[in-house]
Formats: sequence, structure tokens, C-alpha cells
Amino acid sequence: MPLSPRPLSILTPGLWLLCSLPAPRLFLDRLSARQGDTALLSCLVPCGIPVTRIAFCKDGKEIFVQPKGGNTLVYDSPYTVSRESAGAFSCIYQLKDDNNQENNSLPSDPRYLHIAGNTMH
Repeated sequence: MPLSPRPLSILTPGLWLLCSLPAPRLFLDRLSARQGDTALLSCLVPCGIPVTRIAFCKDGKEIFVQPKGGNTLVYDSPYTVSRESAGAFSCIYQLKDDNNQENNSLPSDPRYLHIAGNTMH
């Protein structure tokens, strides 16, 4: 099931504010790869956010999840390239609010991976 952002409620003196969690940034170590190659996906989360997990997505669907890693700001995920690997990659992070509810960030801007030798018709 794709993850969708849920607004985070923040209590301030006398006011309830709804805001979206800032999006992380996704980096790919290559823009083109061949079947069998390994592409490295790196998700950079904003500083100071108490992340509980990171999700890497392809074409909007979760493909890999990592739990929080201490005070880590960059989460890496090696991705083995196949013929079906061409597509838009992104990442999100999650955190728990004061009511222990999981909240999703906005997704990172997509990064596109081209598979060498594939022709698109």
C-alpha cells in the first residue's frame, strides 16, 4: 500500500496548527544502470526531526523500509537493478506524534533511473 502524507498536528499556546512535515531529499549514485548493477539510493532527512523509519519508494510504491538509525541524517539503500527497475524513485520518513500516531512526511522530489538497453515504445 502506498504511503501518503498525513498532516501533523502541533499544539502551540492557544492554537492548533496543521502543517506538513518537510520532504526529505533523495539522491541516486547513477542516473543510468544495466541489469545486475547496484544503484545506491540515499535519503537525506531534515535535521532535528525524530524519525522512526525511512521508506524508499519506486513509482509511489514502498520497496524498502529502514528503521531509525540513531542520529543519522542520511539513510542508504543498495538497489539491485533489473529490467523492470526503470522509474521514479523517492523516499519519505515517518515519526510518531504525541498521541503515538505515525505521520508521514511529504515525499522527496523523484529521481529517475534509466535502464541501459531498454527501449520504450
